[in-house]
Amino acid sequence: MKKRVVVLANKHAGTKLRFFWVNRILRKKLKKEKIDFIKYSKIEEVPEKELRKNTDYMIIMGGDGTLNFVANYLYKLKIKIPLGIIPVGSSNVFAQAVGIPLAARRAIKVALKKETKLVPVGIVNNEKVFLVAATTGVHSDLMAQTPRKVKMAIGQIAYFFRLPLHLMRIKKHKYDLEIPGQGKVQVKASAIFIINSLPKIYRGVFKRISSFEPKLYTLLVESARPVEVVKTFNAMYIQRHNPVKGVRYFESSVVRLESKKAPLSVDGELIKAKKIEAVINNNFFQFKLP
Repeated sequence: MKKRVVVLANKHAGTKLRFFWVNRILRKKLKKEKIDFIKYSKIEEVPEKELRKNTDYMIIMGGDGTLNFVANYLYKLKIKIPLGIIPVGSSNVFAQAVGIPLAARRAIKVALKKETKLVPVGIVNNEKVFLVAATTGVHSDLMAQTPRKVKMAIGQIAYFFRLPLHLMRIKKHKYDLEIPGQGKVQVKASAIFIINSLPKIYRGVFKRISSFEPKLYTLLVESARPVEVVKTFNAMYIQRHNPVKGVRYFESSVVRLESKKAPLSVDGELIKAKKIEAVINNNFFQFKLP
């Protein structure tokens, strides 16, 4: 039977040149494989019936922002459909974390595979999906203030270049943090990362982070000294090795966090909630993986 595929292509992800090139390759490949496909630029434009009954799987051409929006849309409507990813965004953190190639032709080959695999995702307050991380403190502020055009041009390094502008106003916030097995404690931190997935790092505690384990990995950055914060961001995003001292690490399936003043974000999107419960859902999303 002929396969029917929905292609969701976000033309605003990454650079225009790469999008045009990858889109052209994908169309040729789908036609060559005689796969029936229909293309949309926004998930909300796709008829719900198309997703529930008429489609074998969906191919998403975009970056982390596109993936997050699609995941939240599907989760809200309780639509389970296999997902293939062709990463064309500025960072593509989730794609790298689950092993999807950044090279277009290789990614397309993976997206057309028959096999799928369930991948755990984080859920905040039983409604908001996060594929990469829920964060708070200086990191949330940094992500919100970094211009999108700069991120499109140079990827994650954009945050590092923006960091000096935030150094002089870094401060610690008070948090109520509860992790099973650790109890509930009041802490002061300049940033907290609740990580669901991260590209593989083979040093220190980071080598224990797996995108396929039903766990959340929490990093608590205690220092507010500019030099120490720079070292921490450099370790995590540039050199990708174990953070410097002053960073505490936890593994759990649930994290509860509350703060009256600190900004909270989910996959880079600021949220209004001041109290969150992050859990793992490992039986909803199926992805085409290598």
